[in-house]
Amino acid sequence: MNTTSPETDDDSFQSEVDANYDEQVQQRRTVGCRLQDRILANLIDQITILILVAGIIIAVRDSGLHYALITLMILILVPSYYALFEGAFGATPGKYFYGLKVVSADESRCTFRQAWIRSLCLFVEGNPILLGALPAVISILKTDRRQRIGDLCAGTIVLNLNEATEWVA
Repeated sequence: MNTTSPETDDDSFQSEVDANYDEQVQQRRTVGCRLQDRILANLIDQITILILVAGIIIAVRDSGLHYALITLMILILVPSYYALFEGAFGATPGKYFYGLKVVSADESRCTFRQAWIRSLCLFVEGNPILLGALPAVISILKTDRRQRIGDLCAGTIVLNLNEATEWVA
């Protein structure tokens, strides 16, 4: 004899559906953003950095500063750009434009420490002498959460908030 009522079966089924949906949403949110989104966001950031660098060069070209000092200023500018924007806002202007956000692996806010680690790893990942961006691309394609080496070192992931919103809505 069946002791469960139809209402109990419906409640059980609904709970199972809700649990599966929540799990899918969580997986979708933590899978990380697509490579092409990161590339396009980085393109905006690189153009922004190029404009800043051009501004620095124009501003100091007649100042008598040695080229080594100008190079040092640029080497400080690039990681600072990423670290300060990602540490303060969770996104650079390029990432913000594409709806990307850098968060800790547990989806809490990215700290300045994590942002600096990510930024400093760019010298290895994006170095034209060391295979260009190939190490970062391979890492993004091969990791479950689409993390580049800087993300792995810093304990961060990059989420596409537009994709997460579409799933949740």
